[in-house]
Amino acid sequence: MVYITEEYYQAFFLRSAILFLLLVALVAIYFLIKYRRLSKKLEGSVKERTRELQRANEMLKAANAQLKQISMIDGLTLVKNRRAFNLAYDKAWRLSRRERIPLALIMIDIDRFKVFNDTYGHLEGDKALIRIAEVIKDAIKRPGDLAAR
Repeated sequence: MVYITEEYYQAFFLRSAILFLLLVALVAIYFLIKYRRLSKKLEGSVKERTRELQRANEMLKAANAQLKQISMIDGLTLVKNRRAFNLAYDKAWRLSRRERIPLALIMIDIDRFKVFNDTYGHLEGDKALIRIAEVIKDAIKRPGDLAAR
């Protein structure tokens, strides 16, 4: 015969509560482990994506630097173009004014080039421009000097 007493109920409810709390703790531990694994996996993904973005950013910087260089070169003669000349001239002018040193600029005009171009054709005119640019580039000896078209 089983006697159900108040102590029996208290012990039963206490054991039930302990069992319930133990179950809740186990479920919490399970989810904690699961989320930690997920968090580590996400951290790895973020690090990999960050590395990919850094590589892409470096490639983009290199491409931009290359485009900047290309944008400063005359496509026909391969000497600096007007944009590069303007930048170099502005820099040299400011330095000249600040340091009170003289600045020299030589400008070359090819007399009757239009007649040459019309007589011999644009291909020969281009060859002449390329050769003239080569001669001028070869004459430049100092690092600060610049040939531009």
